[in-house]
Amino acid sequence: MIKLLALDLDGTLALPNNELLPQTKTSLEKMHDEGKVRIIIATGRRYRTSRNLIDNLGFEPYVVCNGGSLIKTPQRETFYSHSYNVSSVARIAREMKLTVFAQRDSDTLKGPDFLIDDVESWSQVTRKHHQQNKTVSQKADLVSGSEKILVAGVLGSRKDLERFSLGIEEKHPGQYSLICVPAFEKPNYYCEVSPAGVNKWTGIKKLLDYFRIEEKEVCAAGDQLNDIAMVNGCGHGFAMGNADPALKKVADFVCGDNDKNGLVEVMAYITRINSGANQING
Repeated sequence: MIKLLALDLDGTLALPNNELLPQTKTSLEKMHDEGKVRIIIATGRRYRTSRNLIDNLGFEPYVVCNGGSLIKTPQRETFYSHSYNVSSVARIAREMKLTVFAQRDSDTLKGPDFLIDDVESWSQVTRKHHQQNKTVSQKADLVSGSEKILVAGVLGSRKDLERFSLGIEEKHPGQYSLICVPAFEKPNYYCEVSPAGVNKWTGIKKLLDYFRIEEKEVCAAGDQLNDIAMVNGCGHGFAMGNADPALKKVADFVCGDNDKNGLVEVMAYITRINSGANQING
């Protein structure tokens, strides 16, 4: 029996401009209204930008955001958060002429969604990102500052971020989890830095404990490297047809692309599994 469906956003549920395919949306609403399978969002996005898609969804789910560091309830309250001091990460980024973005739980703490390390060596992509997010960001000294944050991130070329990842691991072995994925600002990449052991799956498991749902009763779908933990950890893991090859290797199944109603296949699978379980129990 599948009791919970966890969905990534970008490359999985969301289309450009936070739109949803009509058939996918209808299927999700039907599953939600039936009330037998709880649908949650599990994303690397911060909560504010997650809302851009959720507002088009038709119902209010629990949201595991910031890569598992923050969970929001359907009432938009903080269910769980995990924060850490980012100064060590920011120091290494400065040494490599890179800039750290530090994300916060702004709904609870008020103030900006994220802080940007206030250094002179901002790259063009950092300046552009700041310009596009001026109303929700703030410059700050992240090396000497003491504020704890949810997750840190760095924008840059793939080569620069590989160098950055190696630098973090060399100076702080085993302390951080780093995942690099394609950024919205093509052709750049985004490197997400969280404390070791914090990811979408660890966030989802907080909700499983709360709802008394077992890991084998979870279905999850994603497309990127930051989805590996949840797709591999749940009982029914799906990689989208457009997913990174590394995710497809660990997934139980591969469905269609996200822009071709691949998630409708996932929901049809859940219906088949649950129908079979009901027949056995009946």
